[in-house]
Amino acid sequence: MRRLLNQLEKDYPEFPVDHLVFISISALDNYIKKELETRNPGLYEQINRHASEAAQHVRDQLAAHGHTKILRTAWTSQEGDHRKFTGEDDQNSDADLMIQTENGPIGVSLKYGKNKNVNLRNPGLASLENSAGLNSGELGSIRDAHYNYVVNTLGIRNHDHYKELKAQGGTSQKIVDDANASALNAQKMMAKKVADGLTTRASQNPEFLRSYVRDSIAPQTKFQHFRLHARTDDRGGATYHMSDMQDDAAKLNDFDDFRVVPHDGKSITYRIEGRRKGSADYEPVLEQSIKKGSGPLKGFAGITKAPFLTKVDKKIGSLVAGNKPARRSRKNKSSIIPPATTAQNPEEPIGKGLIDNSHSGMS
Repeated sequence: MRRLLNQLEKDYPEFPVDHLVFISISALDNYIKKELETRNPGLYEQINRHASEAAQHVRDQLAAHGHTKILRTAWTSQEGDHRKFTGEDDQNSDADLMIQTENGPIGVSLKYGKNKNVNLRNPGLASLENSAGLNSGELGSIRDAHYNYVVNTLGIRNHDHYKELKAQGGTSQKIVDDANASALNAQKMMAKKVADGLTTRASQNPEFLRSYVRDSIAPQTKFQHFRLHARTDDRGGATYHMSDMQDDAAKLNDFDDFRVVPHDGKSITYRIEGRRKGSADYEPVLEQSIKKGSGPLKGFAGITKAPFLTKVDKKIGSLVAGNKPARRSRKNKSSIIPPATTAQNPEEPIGKGLIDNSHSGMS
């Protein structure tokens, strides 16, 4: 988008920037429409319909929370956008959309897709190190050892070179497979490091895990913050769930105890379980995984899911009155996709450079 706008500014210096922005958006929209229609006819219109339905759902839910006038909105997914809209920095806000109402600014995080349990946040390696009480750079050293093996041992220069080798197949496929196996092993090692660190911190402070889960799913923001989940189905429809993030955090009060599931080093996922008041059983509360980009030389980060959060909206009036949520009829209940289970991939061959650095820490 930025490159397109820069080129238009060069080609048409006589036009004001706001006019060029409109041209850029139109050109980008046409490109997206063409690509989507090529891959799946009707998908573009389906997404637009879902967006319109989601917008109406947001308006309804905001009205139920006392926000009846929408004065202005802004897309705030880039660094600095939040401050431009509100005049304040907020490191805890991951709002994709900021809305100014008669009561002030509010944030909305937007989630779209088929999964029942959506990815709530993407902590970076430095954030994971800090949360798990690890040394600075401890996760990064695993990442760097992996990169070193891929570049200096396997000879993959960069991501474009990786894509070339992947397209070639044949004898190049072994190099591609070794690079991906090394990345997978790095993910598993990072996950175990974080799980072990969280276990240690929990043993030192009985309330640590409660705070960690709360900060992971709903950190305190300066302005009221909602999360909208538009969940699609196989019939082209969608259901919508929107909740105040602090209401989600309050659901942790239903739990008496939390624990970290021991990590065996064979998974990219680690889990925290909770025991509800009056129950003897533990259930999954927080699942985090170490994910990588689209190739072995792309970055690593965490993803966060909270299986215990419900996806059923209360009736509009109930949000104000505080009554119990309305029960959905079986007839209207959408098909449920089971949450992803913890990956238990067998050990893959890994680069020597990665093995030699596995005990030194991560960055």
